[in-house]
Amino acid sequence: MKKITYLLVFFVTCCLWQSNAQITYDGSGNPQPIDPPLNVSSPANVSEIGVIGTNPGDYSIDNVAMDIQHAWANDLNIQLESPTGTIVNLSLGNGGSSGLVNPATLNFTDASSNSVTSWTGGAPAADYQAEQGLLNTLFAGETVNGDWTLLIEDTFSGDSGTLNSYSITLSRVPIGNAPSIACPGDTSADTDPGECTAVVNFADAIAFDIEDGPLTATQTGGPTSGSAFPTGDTTVTYSVTDSDGNTSTCSFIVTVTDTEAPEAVCQNITVELDPVTGMAMIMPSEIDNGSTDNCGIVSYTLDVNSFGCGNVGDNTVTLTVTDEEGNSTDCTATVTVVDNTAPVITCIGEPATLSGSTTDSPALDIVDNTTVS
Repeated sequence: MKKITYLLVFFVTCCLWQSNAQITYDGSGNPQPIDPPLNVSSPANVSEIGVIGTNPGDYSIDNVAMDIQHAWANDLNIQLESPTGTIVNLSLGNGGSSGLVNPATLNFTDASSNSVTSWTGGAPAADYQAEQGLLNTLFAGETVNGDWTLLIEDTFSGDSGTLNSYSITLSRVPIGNAPSIACPGDTSADTDPGECTAVVNFADAIAFDIEDGPLTATQTGGPTSGSAFPTGDTTVTYSVTDSDGNTSTCSFIVTVTDTEAPEAVCQNITVELDPVTGMAMIMPSEIDNGSTDNCGIVSYTLDVNSFGCGNVGDNTVTLTVTDEEGNSTDCTATVTVVDNTAPVITCIGEPATLSGSTTDSPALDIVDNTTVS
């Protein structure tokens, strides 16, 4: 008895358990165009068995979501049809010319207080209540098993749009009490030496149900304990179901950080000054000699990349190698600058051959091709 009390305290303290788990079903055939005279029909096939209601074991519609775009939202009639053929109006001719020019996500949920009829244009709010009323009241007693079909009618030709996606989310009213489940806390690790991953070990989630006692939780998402986790955040999810079919889930995040700096490798090079500009330029790739990093190098930079006549001879340059996490390492190399362009020499007083010229002195005439000294 004392052990059970400790478990309950642990669950309440962690606040990581979630009951009354949601189940989402996606509509088929999407994306599909909205362009009269063709109307859109996208069925989402629900495999659950039960009815819409409030009694233990019944189901409720939590959300009807769609990603939609259209040139003139006011042309659209949007409806939801149950597996038994009951049709409920979600939105009939609402929204202005700019409401859905850009793709937007429309959510219809009984939990929203936003009236879709007040939507007069612009980007719509995230959640709406169906225009006809509460979904769970209008569909009360209907079976959940089968196709829940989203219907869209475009009432005006000349403009068009697209239904990109559609889904319906259901949740089950617990029979008795849903089980409690607690996951390990978020954890972090550095990458293993020479690897872009980290092997992470963790304990399984702990689950308990008032009627069934301790339960075994099942990992439903993320790599298992002892696996190599990639850099960044990875979500690990656990789930547990009691004997009444109530399901609860929990999750935690494993964060792997690359703290290993790159290995920078440099090489010496020789460059020649340009005979016209008297300059030489170098690229980091000319200095790099096979630098490596466990997760990959994203940038190479040099502290000096241009040289002139004043740099003839040996010059020390530094190459900086940086990875995605910002870890960096330097190495140095010698850049030998050479000047192989011979100078042009003009001497004063040497004989010169002049052609077709005259002297400023009136006493001396110079004949074509005459050598003067």
